[in-house]
Amino acid sequence: NTRINYAFDLAKVLPKRTNGIYRLSFYGQDAEKEDSSSARCYLVLSDMTIIGAADDQNERASFFVRSLKDSSPIADTVIKLYSRNNRLVGEGKTDQEGKAILEYLPEYHKDNDSINVVIAEKGDDFTFLYMTYNSHDLSVFNNQGQHFNNGPAAFVYTERGVARPGETMVISAFIRNDKDRSNLPPVA
Repeated sequence: NTRINYAFDLAKVLPKRTNGIYRLSFYGQDAEKEDSSSARCYLVLSDMTIIGAADDQNERASFFVRSLKDSSPIADTVIKLYSRNNRLVGEGKTDQEGKAILEYLPEYHKDNDSINVVIAEKGDDFTFLYMTYNSHDLSVFNNQGQHFNNGPAAFVYTERGVARPGETMVISAFIRNDKDRSNLPPVA
C-alpha cells in the first residue's frame, strides 16, 4: 500500500462557502464492488467551536462556545443536547461569556439511554460535538471535585502524552478563578 495525498478544492463544490456540516465520501475505482476501499469524514464550515462536558451524576452538562476567528465568547448561542435515542436531553443559551449550563430534562432516563451529541446554533452558523468520543480519558484522575481556594486553578494537558526532544508541543488549559470564570488571560 502506498499513501497518496490529493488536494481537494472545496471551491468547486462549495463556491459560496456556505456554513454547514458536510459529509465527504471517497470511494475506490470499483465503488460497485463490496470490497472496494472507501473513506468518509465530516467537514464543518463554521466560525464556532464548542467545548463540553456532561455530568451524569448531577444530571447537567456545561458548554463553552467561542469564535474561531478571535477566540471571543459567543453569547446567545442556542445549545441543544441529544441522547443516542435522539431525544432532547437539555437546552439553553450561552451567556455573555459563551458559557451554558444545561440541566437534564426530567423526561431523560439515563438508565436506558446516554448522551450523544450537542448542537450549537446562532443565526446561520452552527456546529456540533459528539459527546461519545473522548479525546482525553479523565477517569484516571480524581475528578470528584474539590473545595475551591483563593486564586486561579488550572487543568493543563498536552495533545499527546509524550514528545521527542525538539518537537513542538501543543498545551491546553482550563483555567478558573475564584468566581468560576473561565476567561482568565493566559499567564506567560
